[in-house]
Amino acid sequence: MVEEVERYIRELARFARIVQPARVRVLLAIYKGAETYTEIERASRAASATVLSALSVLQNEGAVVKEGNKYKITEYGRKVAEAVLSVVGDI
Repeated sequence: MVEEVERYIRELARFARIVQPARVRVLLAIYKGAETYTEIERASRAASATVLSALSVLQNEGAVVKEGNKYKITEYGRKVAEAVLSVVGDI
């Protein structure tokens, strides 16, 4: 039981690191089909430094992977994006 609670706490902390406004905008841009850095920057309407920072966190948390010059959403990232959209609607 304690191990299960600790696992939930770790997952909630991971989720909390992702669901910051700029990171969500970047994640949703990728979820909706943006792949290259330029496409993500345009779709998220975020400054370059913000996009770079968000992509770094999203990659570290396993929500996004980089393949060549394209970013792809992972299954975990898709779940986070869908959870956000289910709460706040389409942004």
